[in-house]
Amino acid sequence: RWQRDLNPTASAIPGAVHERRGVDGQALLREIGLDPVRMQDPNARYPFSAMTRLWLAAVETTGDACLGLEIGQRFHPTNLHGIGFAWLASDTLLDAFQRLVRFFRVATTASEANLEEHADHYAFCLRPLAPAIKAAPAAQDATAAVLFTLCTTSFGSTFRPRRIELPHARPAAACARSFAERLRSEVVFDADEFVFRVERSTAEFALPNGNAELAHANERVLIDYLADLDRHAVAARVKARLVDALPAGPVTEQDMASNLNLSVRSLQRRLGDEQTTFKHLLDETRRELALNYLGNSRLTINEITYLLGFSDPSNFTRAFRRWQGESPSRYRARQTG
Repeated sequence: RWQRDLNPTASAIPGAVHERRGVDGQALLREIGLDPVRMQDPNARYPFSAMTRLWLAAVETTGDACLGLEIGQRFHPTNLHGIGFAWLASDTLLDAFQRLVRFFRVATTASEANLEEHADHYAFCLRPLAPAIKAAPAAQDATAAVLFTLCTTSFGSTFRPRRIELPHARPAAACARSFAERLRSEVVFDADEFVFRVERSTAEFALPNGNAELAHANERVLIDYLADLDRHAVAARVKARLVDALPAGPVTEQDMASNLNLSVRSLQRRLGDEQTTFKHLLDETRRELALNYLGNSRLTINEITYLLGFSDPSNFTRAFRRWQGESPSRYRARQTG
């Protein structure tokens, strides 16, 4: 309900993991805390912290640093709610990318999308709204592969991106070559942000399957979906702000209300409409971050304490025992074997 990655790529993970190593993909989902049945629901939304853990576990299980590319290539545009149908009916790739930016929150509220116009090309850019997103390079790779698949489906097999820029470190040589082969593009690693660049002539080329009436019909579906999502959006915004603010120290309800340009009473009322409270969201955000830090980083317990906005390690330990029934150090020992 809070945030989700592209659901089609997420639902492809269990199958890819099974094919690679014979691992029970459904069991992997349950271990991460995701209901396998909900993976079949195109309207389901999943916490980005859980999705990050799923990506990391999938790569670790298969030992395949390029797993994200394969998973992204399993994608079909019609799996992406109304965005995929609107994309297929767009008159040009530029038209399609503009729709993707406009309705990107249908796919995920964990990143912000924008489209930059340059003299000879267009650049689709993503900025993560939560630090955890950067922890899973495979998710970035899958997104690049999904965009490539979308463009190839509409434009044809001759489509080639101008350049793809990924924020994560360069993988091993064999995997790096796979990027160039599968995405038919120059791929730059260690970039400042995710960027998918398309030549202007390619982006503005009239597509044979363009159908403005169908595109607008799907836009109406997307508008209705976002209207419903926005009725539940304040809690998601609170959690995203907490992730950024907690490393600076404890965050009060008054702090959060000011950050969102709301009065405390308005914040309480709107969270009440979503059947939650600031206290619950603070506790939930800390728990999700703690599990992510302990399972997927080399941060010390003291460092994690302060990243979560606790005043000292004993407070963090008490909270963690309440969440998980054991100490942070014992939990980490079990996770790392």
